[in-house]
Amino acid sequence: MEPTPKGPGVIIPVGPNLSQTVTAAGCLPARRMIWAATPVGLNVWTGPFLPGSIPDPPADVARLPVGPAAVGPNGNWAVLAAAGTESAWVCDLTQIKNGRSVRLVPGVDQVRASDFRLAPGSPKVWQDFPAHKIHVGSISRVGPLSDPRSFYTVSNEPGSTGRQTDTLVLWKVEPDGKAVRGGAWPLPDSLAFAPHPDGKRMLVGGTLDRRAGFVDLATGKEIGPAFSHPGVVTAVAVDPGGRWVATGGQEGVVRVWSATDAAAVGREFFHAGRVNGLAFGAGPSAGVLATASSDGTARFYDVETGLPLGPALRHTGAVLTVGFEPRGGIVATGSRDGSLTIWEAPRITNP
Repeated sequence: MEPTPKGPGVIIPVGPNLSQTVTAAGCLPARRMIWAATPVGLNVWTGPFLPGSIPDPPADVARLPVGPAAVGPNGNWAVLAAAGTESAWVCDLTQIKNGRSVRLVPGVDQVRASDFRLAPGSPKVWQDFPAHKIHVGSISRVGPLSDPRSFYTVSNEPGSTGRQTDTLVLWKVEPDGKAVRGGAWPLPDSLAFAPHPDGKRMLVGGTLDRRAGFVDLATGKEIGPAFSHPGVVTAVAVDPGGRWVATGGQEGVVRVWSATDAAAVGREFFHAGRVNGLAFGAGPSAGVLATASSDGTARFYDVETGLPLGPALRHTGAVLTVGFEPRGGIVATGSRDGSLTIWEAPRITNP
């Protein structure tokens, strides 16, 4: 099996300083959308993915620091958590236009958007943006589920004993854009989360027991095999076809497992720093695992053979996130250096 060649990455400068660290990113070609979350806000572009066609977002805007953020798999909504508060906003992205920065503004209970394409020196013109506020504990994670109308949050909330504990909360976005809270399960000492494509399970990586396991989203109980790891688990991923799971750790090790047999360690890969993100490809990139690390690189691997696919994708800062677009073929990486990079993913083909 030989990988097809991949082209160079398209680098999109999101910001010039650490306040614009790209903490999450993705691309949705079906909607011609690229997005990048930073501590300042959520930047959204629509249009062709061409070098030089994507402008820099404004850096000097009124803002409320943004915590975790995510965009739904269909690109119709986003969730933004306000850092240091117990609130988050569910934003309607169906009316988004090219070059928008969706940000939280101090003193308001709504989200506002600004346009990137402004003449130098012109005032920033804000407009109200369709959004609904939800109240939760202090959010540490947020992400979409397999149902395009659903997402999860991980927040610090009172547990059954009254003490604060990390809690996995499930949400559904209604047709009017409001988010309705569903099940909530305490999951203390957890750092990494990845939904299973069947929509019924969540792979959760722990900090104390150095392993990952599936949690039943209907009951909150652990089900199926547990996957041990040599160190603290900092990233997990589930193959879109449900065949494999991957765990990554603080020590830089990545392990790939059969999703149904925890004794079958298929492959082991290595980084020189903490593993911050893992993602499996789909469609033309099925069988490809992408990894992101604090060593300043992202890498592609053939899961079946364990071989690297091309050279390391080098960045000038720690790579914090990596994600395939849902149909495969394109990968987005986000770095602490303030850049979002779009790459053509390798394809696994039969000789």
